[in-house]
Amino acid sequence: MQFTASMIPADIDTFEKLSAWSSTILNAHGYALDYNERPPSVVTGDSGIQSQFERNGPFVSHQKDHRLIFRQAFLLEDDHAGSAYAMEYQAVKEVITAPVNVDFIA
Repeated sequence: MQFTASMIPADIDTFEKLSAWSSTILNAHGYALDYNERPPSVVTGDSGIQSQFERNGPFVSHQKDHRLIFRQAFLLEDDHAGSAYAMEYQAVKEVITAPVNVDFIA
């Protein structure tokens, strides 16, 4: 889907909230898409769908395509479960406070 900046909710004011928001969208709309990191194994009894989060950087999946995995764990405000936040991304605490490297800004 084509992305435009106007799609970003106005209350997103940190990169952490943006990442949490966009990851939630990808997860919600891509839940039916799966892939095998390795062939299914009779020995271990797994279906081969487990992802290789221990890998850093690009890797080649079982389907022979290149993939890059990002793991993200954001600290939430203490009252994240309360009525102050309608969506989880709104309660994400900021991690990065330094200015973004100019190479990442269009």
